[in-house]
Amino acid sequence: KLVRRVLRKAARALIREDDSGIEMVIDSGNDSKMDQLRSQLLEAREHGKEQLAIALQFRIEERKILVSVANSREIPHDDNRLDQSMMHLRSNETELDESILEFKAFVETFGLPVNKIEPKVVGNGIRIGAFATEFLNVGDAYISLPPTAVIGVDTALAHASKTSPDLEFLLRQYSKQQRDGFNVLLLFLLHERFVLGKKSVWWPYLNLLPKVSDLRDFHPLFFSEQEIDKYLAGSDVRKYIYRYQQGASERHKAIASDIFAAQVLGGDVLFDKNKFYWACAILDGRSIWWEGERHIVPLLDLVNADGNGKVHETYLEALDSDPSQKVAVTRASRAVNPGEQVFENYAQPNYVLFTHHGFILEDNPDDCALLEGLFVHRNDPGAADVHRLRSLLRSTTPTFCIRAEESVLQLGHFLRAKYAL
Repeated sequence: KLVRRVLRKAARALIREDDSGIEMVIDSGNDSKMDQLRSQLLEAREHGKEQLAIALQFRIEERKILVSVANSREIPHDDNRLDQSMMHLRSNETELDESILEFKAFVETFGLPVNKIEPKVVGNGIRIGAFATEFLNVGDAYISLPPTAVIGVDTALAHASKTSPDLEFLLRQYSKQQRDGFNVLLLFLLHERFVLGKKSVWWPYLNLLPKVSDLRDFHPLFFSEQEIDKYLAGSDVRKYIYRYQQGASERHKAIASDIFAAQVLGGDVLFDKNKFYWACAILDGRSIWWEGERHIVPLLDLVNADGNGKVHETYLEALDSDPSQKVAVTRASRAVNPGEQVFENYAQPNYVLFTHHGFILEDNPDDCALLEGLFVHRNDPGAADVHRLRSLLRSTTPTFCIRAEESVLQLGHFLRAKYAL
């Protein structure tokens, strides 16, 4: 009961903070603020204000959860296919079609052991998706990729050894600093996209990616502080995005201070924060993991998200024709007819999708309301026994993803440790 009271109180406080002084009844069916947000969303879409539209849509989805929590009701879920609400990227569809043709020819050069998808323009605010070329049953492999068809640390080093000894040396230095290879892949993307450009062997893929101008329209990494405050007032996601931006800014300062990196990439590339943030956003939004390593995967990264089926996973499997060789395999999580778009379930809440990908899913079954600000103070009863506290909690400043009974129990566990109950 204590946990539920605290949770309801927190939700109501967030709602009232969001209302900026507007009195209201906390009722999803009679919510003046919700009506106001929906009206603003329609107006933003009509006037092509992409940043405002995606932020308002996020606020609406978060508010649904907060209202439900404040009233101690279960959050309803829609079993129908979840619509993906993505920003309207102002790309010319004719140019995209031409780029897709070039990209498809590029993919053919890899001789993929299995490939049952192809890229197409989606429309309705979504640039490109992957569509089935034949019927896919649940569990069918629809793509398998040899190491040469993906951009990982090893392939980046191999390509750099052929194009630029200086780049190879730079990447090897950074490969010793991180396990996940983020900085290695970031530097490689910057070099291939902005230094080599059309001369890069990866150009047909790079040319298909959103441009800096596209990302500026919808990705929170490019939002100004004023825009974040304006669009996300009253939401803990505001602080989450601030930390994300701060991390990218600190990463940029650190790498931009590397004189050798500036020599290899050129100051016009490395010192350009927009280009640096472009590479960060591409890596954050498109990386696919297997064997504990990050990869950029042309074609597979065009598969869009929804909330259905099993969580997306890619595994290394032995090649049927040569068991000594391993390929990265992704299998269908649901049946897909020829010509239908293939979707994968990212199983992430909207605040993560919004911050790192720049889109949200309406009625996302994995969505939650981000709750921050709770911490263990040195004067709290639970802080008296440090060893006990460390054994109970992984963090004394946790964040909570409030969604269902399990998240309430996690909050209760923290409160019991905090107050030594």
